[in-house]
Amino acid sequence: MDAAGVRYTSESYPGTAHGFTMSDTAAFSPSRLERHWDHLLSLFASTLTAG
Repeated sequence: MDAAGVRYTSESYPGTAHGFTMSDTAAFSPSRLERHWDHLLSLFASTLTAG
């Protein structure tokens, strides 16, 4: 993405395992899920427009 000149953000969630957003798995983390959605919805609000 750097080579293509794309603006991006990469986030990590220390202390979580793959699948932390799925409530039916042992990896589920409610606090990390909330952080994930807060950041994702903020990204959508700042980049998507109503058509």
